[in-house]
Amino acid sequence: MLGDDALLNRLSTPIRRRLATRTLEEFVNEICATNDLNVELVRSSKQDRDVTKARALIAARAIDEQIATLSEVARYLNRSASALSRAMDRYASRS
Repeated sequence: MLGDDALLNRLSTPIRRRLATRTLEEFVNEICATNDLNVELVRSSKQDRDVTKARALIAARAIDEQIATLSEVARYLNRSASALSRAMDRYASRS
């Protein structure tokens, strides 16, 4: 390997540390309770507008609050990261 530890330290990107005060599951339960939605419904394959908006909100806030990454949220909600990203873009532009 070329270079030493000092070189690797200069090249490495800083890691964002999570300030996880709650789990993704707790966070999703909280958002669902606030929006009067069932967690199982949000994790289902349903494509209703309200459910899709809730998923977009969950993803955006979880990322913003550093609770989880987009990929982690997508896995938890049984969706693709791409689908969540599109939903976040769609509903963010309408707010």
